[in-house]
Amino acid sequence: MDDARRSNIGAKSQVSITHPSRERIQTIKSLWDSRCQQPADASPSAWHGNILAQREKALRQGADRFKDWSMVKEELLR
Repeated sequence: MDDARRSNIGAKSQVSITHPSRERIQTIKSLWDSRCQQPADASPSAWHGNILAQREKALRQGADRFKDWSMVKEELLR
């Protein structure tokens, strides 16, 4: 990743949670785009695997559920 892109990502990571919802969504999109630019062989860390296992267990036990992405965006934009 070049320095200009890296500094742009760093600047966007400073967005406060008090900023308007559209700015927060744009920040999330920027973070995701940045993550997608990493090599395909980048493996997730162990803690992330543990979190995913906990979430899968909660889903199987009915203690958690999915939300439709369109509903989440609508809630964020309020």
